[in-house]
This record gives sequence, structure tokens and C-alpha cells, in this order.
Amino acid sequence: MNSNLDIFGDEWLREAARIEEEAGGDIGAGFDWGTGLGAYVASSKSFIDRDKVMTVLQETLTWLDQEELEAMINSLEDQARNHWIEKFQAAQSA
Repeated sequence: MNSNLDIFGDEWLREAARIEEEAGGDIGAGFDWGTGLGAYVASSKSFIDRDKVMTVLQETLTWLDQEELEAMINSLEDQARNHWIEKFQAAQSA
């Protein structure tokens, strides 16, 4: 590769694509989760920012105690995960 090319400029990208093509590769953008995405999603507990949600709930639902708010967040997290899994499975079967 020509060292005089501006990295990430148009010429550099064309040169990188040419080299990739010559090597028989397949340029892709972004991280490829592959077949492990479903397992990651099913086990993930990071669908929501618990601290932010707790802050909003504490400011809004002042009559509920900490335990009730935690239960709401747990439920929200489970619902978000299930929704995402359904969406992922529907996209895979399409």
C-alpha cells in the first residue's frame, strides 16, 4: 500500500478495497456478531441503563419504595430482552 495516501481518504479506501479484493477477502462494515449474537442477547442484562431508569423512576414515582422500583426495572429489562430476541429471530427467518 502506498504510504503517501491520506489514511481513510478516498484514495486510501480505494487502495484498501483493491488489496482486499485481490486477496479474495470480503470487506464488511461494523462488527460481525455471527451466530453468537442470539446467545449474547439471551444472556445479556445490558439492554437498559439501570441507573438512568432508576433516577427517572425515583423522581417520577415517589410513592414507590426501592424494592418496587427494582422490580419494575427487572421487568422492563426482561421485556426489552424478549422484544429484541423476537425481533432478531424474525429478521433471521426472513
